[in-house]
This record gives sequence, C-alpha cells and structure tokens, in this order.
Amino acid sequence: MKQYTLAFLIIAMTSGCSPSTESHEERQVPQEAESENSEVADDVLPEVVIEPPKLQEEAKKRADSIRFYNELVYMPIISNNCNSCHHLNNDHHKDAESSHDYMLQNNRVNLGFPEFSNVVNRVKKGHNCWTDCDTSSSILENSISAWASMLPAEDINATAYTLISDTPKSLSEAETVQFSDPGYMGGAITSAVTSGPWSTFVSNEGDGKLTSHVTSPPTVEPKIYGDLTAGQASYTVNVESPGLYFIWARVKVPDENQAEFYVRGGDQTLIFTGVPTEETWQWQMLGEGLDLQSGSQTITLSERDGGVSLSYILLVQDFEANKDFLIQDLFKVEVDISNLVDHKSSIELTYYPGEAGIKVTQMKVNTERPILISDVFVVTNENRVAKSYSVSRVFENSDFILNNFKAPSYWELNPGSDSLRFGFTSIRR
Repeated sequence: MKQYTLAFLIIAMTSGCSPSTESHEERQVPQEAESENSEVADDVLPEVVIEPPKLQEEAKKRADSIRFYNELVYMPIISNNCNSCHHLNNDHHKDAESSHDYMLQNNRVNLGFPEFSNVVNRVKKGHNCWTDCDTSSSILENSISAWASMLPAEDINATAYTLISDTPKSLSEAETVQFSDPGYMGGAITSAVTSGPWSTFVSNEGDGKLTSHVTSPPTVEPKIYGDLTAGQASYTVNVESPGLYFIWARVKVPDENQAEFYVRGGDQTLIFTGVPTEETWQWQMLGEGLDLQSGSQTITLSERDGGVSLSYILLVQDFEANKDFLIQDLFKVEVDISNLVDHKSSIELTYYPGEAGIKVTQMKVNTERPILISDVFVVTNENRVAKSYSVSRVFENSDFILNNFKAPSYWELNPGSDSLRFGFTSIRR
C-alpha cells in the first residue's frame, strides 16, 4: 500500500498536479484498485517509475542535437543562404529548432551517409548555390558530417541502401590480370629492344613483379650519346595526342658518380641525373619532359656513367602518375547482382593491394540490358559499408562507375579474407 501511494505521488508531480489539493475521495481511487487487483498494479509500477528518466534522456539528446545543428549547420549555412527564400514561404527554417526538425522528419539529411543527403544533392545540382555548386555542396556535406559526428553512434541510421545483392564474393577468389591503359606507355625492360651491356638481363630481387633489370659497370669518363659500347634500350610507343610527355623510370642509383644516362625522344636528347638510392629501387622522373608528335615514336635510353640499374619506364602526360600498381599484381573480381534486376548483371572491380586495404582502379557495371542505378554501397561480409558512391544514371553494356589509375579509390578491405556485396538506394530496369 505504501509503495503504490508513493508511485501515485510521483505520477501526480510529473503531471503538474499538486497532491495536496486533491480531494480525499480522489486519492482513494488507486487504493481501491490495488485491493481489487494488486497484481495488475504491480505490473504497471515499474513503467511509471522508469519512464521519466528515459524521457529526460531523450530530451537531452534532442537538445544536444539542436545545439550542434545550430552551431555547425544552421548558423553558418542555412540562416545565411536559405532563410531569405524559405522563411518567406514557410516556417521550415525560421529558427534552428524548426529547421532541425524539418530536416530530420522530412529525410532532407542522411546522417549515416551525408554525401547522399537530399539537401546536398539539390545544391550540387544547382539549387541556391552560394559559391560554385560543387564547392557549396561540399561545404554543406562537411557541415552535416560534423553535426553527425557529435551525435551518439547508436542514434544514427548508417544504412542508406535498401536493395542488396544476394551472392557475396570473396576477394580471395580474384584472378590476376595484366595492366592495360592507353594513357600509360612504356613497360618493363624486357619489352624493350636492348643492346650492348644492357642486352643481358639481371635478376631483380624483392621488387614486386619486376623480375628483371639491366645495368653495366661504372665508367671512368662519361660516354657520349651514340657510343656503341654503351648499354641502350629502345621503346616504340603510339602517341595518341601531341604534347609534353614525362618519363618515369624505376631505377637504382648507387651514388653521384653512377647516376646519369641519356633519354631521347623525337628530336630531343635529355640527360637524366638520378638521386642516389644505394640499394633501393625508386621511381624517378627523367629530365623535364619530351615534346612528342602523335603517332609511332621511339624512346631510347642509353648509359652515360654506367652503374645505374633500370627495370621499367613509364611515359605519361601527367606530371604526376600513379606508379604503385606497376610493381604489384593487379586483380579482378566480379560480383553478381542479377537477383536485383532479373537478368544477367554484375559489378566488376580491378584493384591492387594497398596498405591495410585495396586500391580500386576500375569499377564497372556489366549488364545485358540498361539499368538505372542510384547510389552504390560496398558492403562487407560483416555488413559494414566499406565505401559508397553517389551516382544516378542509366548503365548499359560495360559502363564504368570508376576508372582512374592515377588516383585509385581506397577501400578498407582485407584482400585475403573479406567478401563483398553491393547495395543500392535503387536499381531497376
């Protein structure tokens, strides 16, 4: 009896009523209920006592979220760039609280994946940009990310995909493939025409897949270009467009006295002076670049000092080039997504191992019929999203989502043990 009377007093206080002003008859109602069915009263009591702290916790979370939203999103962006129009037509953004509630209740933001937020994509497509649209959408995305980072992780819905392929593919099943890209010309020394001391290949130990190199004894005096006793290697390349091309070489340079060889292309002859690497292989750029015409061109390297070791050259138009994958094996894996579109379709990856993950150079959709895809999520065997891509377009035949050897996309996946599937916001024929 005393326990229930105390609970009744808590109810009265939390409801805003003062027990002391109630009539005696009103206070006796719960006591009568207890005497008639004490078991029902006992079942109700724990809910009455526990509920207020839960409500207080939720109220605090909401207040914190509004405060962070105000500081990170509303004041720096919404109030300055959105309010002048939206507040005139409605009260969506009249203050931080109403703006906060409108964004969440109407799915205008995705706290799990801010890059897929409705407001971010609208700005990216031209809605009320305050600088250029890519910059504006990036600023807004970063602000939403900062807001999300301040909230408890368990309160954020981190699943933006609604459809997922049903056949996981293990990366351990990937097959080795040969690198092929018209923007990267050259190759291993074994693919060049060599002569003199460079006509004999030397085994290369511990340098990835580069299995051979050429070298020659150091010379007392530098050799002139065209000396028949000098080691020489020539590459024939097909230049698609005229312009300035840069040559990178995989070299081992013993010291400053064994550091130079000639590079000739078109009507230019350059002298490459390498930075000493001692016994370490490094990629170094040869000279300042060659002006080449389109069509078949011959690139010739020949020794000047002797002593330098050469295993690979790379001819590119970009001053900087991604060279990592050239000294490692490339892998390909194909993940079936046919269950989502009722015809044969897949997503194919080309990648090479990176530090604590993989570096994806290509990702493409293979499909028998055109399919419309919105947003792609890389889902691991632990249902963790390792990477996501914001796309919204029709894919036909073999069509790339990603194709960039210079700047591959890093995925936090273990190539020896992880499996993956793909999720989508929507995918249909």
